[in-house]
Parts: sequence; C-alpha cells; structure tokens
Amino acid sequence: MSSDSPARGRTVGLRLRLKLALGVGLDVGSRDKARLTKLFLVEGRDGDALRTLDIGCGNGYFARKAAATSTSVVATTMLSDEYGKASELFSFLDIQNIDLRLTRLDDLDEPEESFDQVLLLDVLEHIRDDRAALKRIHGLLRPDGYLFLTFPNRDFEYWRSSQAGRYETGWHVRHGYTFEMIETLLTECGFEPIDRRAFGTLGSAWGIRVQKVLGTVHSAPLLPALELLRVLIPVRRAHTLLVLARKGG
Repeated sequence: MSSDSPARGRTVGLRLRLKLALGVGLDVGSRDKARLTKLFLVEGRDGDALRTLDIGCGNGYFARKAAATSTSVVATTMLSDEYGKASELFSFLDIQNIDLRLTRLDDLDEPEESFDQVLLLDVLEHIRDDRAALKRIHGLLRPDGYLFLTFPNRDFEYWRSSQAGRYETGWHVRHGYTFEMIETLLTECGFEPIDRRAFGTLGSAWGIRVQKVLGTVHSAPLLPALELLRVLIPVRRAHTLLVLARKGG
C-alpha cells in the first residue's frame, strides 16, 4: 500500500461527506423535486417485503431515500461514470440493501411482478420508445404497484432553447410532456394515474437560467443565493412534473 493511501482516503471521505451534505446535488431543479421522497411507499403488499426499482438512478439520492424504508432497492444506470460514483457512495455509507447495476431497462434481469414501486425520475424524455419502456415497467410491477414518473414540463421555456436529439445519446429525445400527454400514455399502457404534482417557482426558474449559462459546477458558489431565490420568490413556474400511477389490469 502506498504511503499516501491514508491521505487519499481522507480526501475521498471529505469529498463524499460534502456530497452528502448537498443532498440531492447542486442542480436547482433537482432540489425542487427532492420533496417527492415523502410520497414513497413504506410497506409492501399484504405484509410482503417492500421492493423498489430506481431506473436511471443518477447520483443515487432517490435510491438512498427509498432504501431507508424499502427492504431492497435495485438501482440501475446505463452510464459507467454514474455507476462508479454511486457505487463509491453506497460503499462509503455501507448501504447493504441497494443492488446497483450497470444495465439498460431492456436488459434488466428480473422476473415479472417483482417490485412494489418503480422510480422513473427524469428518464422517459431520454427514451425514444417511451411506450415500450412503460409497458416493460408495467410488467415488472406487482399488482397495485406504484410508478413515480417525473419529466420536464414541455411548456417550460428553457427546455425548448435547444434542439432535442434524434438518437439516444444521453440528451433529451423530446423536450418533455404535459400532464395530459403522460396520463394518456400511462392509461394506454395499463396504468391508472392517481396523482399529479408540479415542481418549480419563478425563483428556481431564474436559478436554472443561471446554471444553464454558467454551468452547474461553476455556479456552485452561488448555490446559497439560488436557494434563497427559490424560497423567496414562490410564484409557481413548473419546470418538472410528477405523475403518480398505479398498475392496473
């Protein structure tokens, strides 16, 4: 073992503690929607163990929140960089009930009706065949299971300032959806929409604009001011929408 290993370990530990202190992360939009974790299920069906699937888990924040009440969480990402960072954090926290996998939804090796709740948070707008993705999720959910689906508000002006991609390269293949578009699609795929929420204020919209210009990392020193804007200017300006849906027949 090299002589600088303890110092390196302390540096990694400090970085991960800072990451934990930031919660959901630097992104203003994500900080708005973080409160959706209060809606997560806390018990399984008919006394069974509660299982959660987090598709496209990002930095692992929502998987960690689900793991606090779930018996087990399967968290997936198709990006190796995300996988490495989330794996490092889960190991640092010694979280035993998250099974992190580097895989696509199409390749997920799980039997039908395996999960009580599925988190699909800001993912569907990256998938060209959104209908096929929702049908796959419908099959993975247990009867009366819940799907938590967040997506960009199609009518939020900042999302429309750049071209949607033609192919699945990691960027949006569509700018988002309206509530009505998603609820129609969910119904056609066998779900029953049961709730809808909107996240975002005029203050956070300004924060998103600042981060779009400067970059999320470069705007980090401004985060306290952006957070203050988000709280002090609470006029509704929804950038992200949530539809909660129950698996139907």
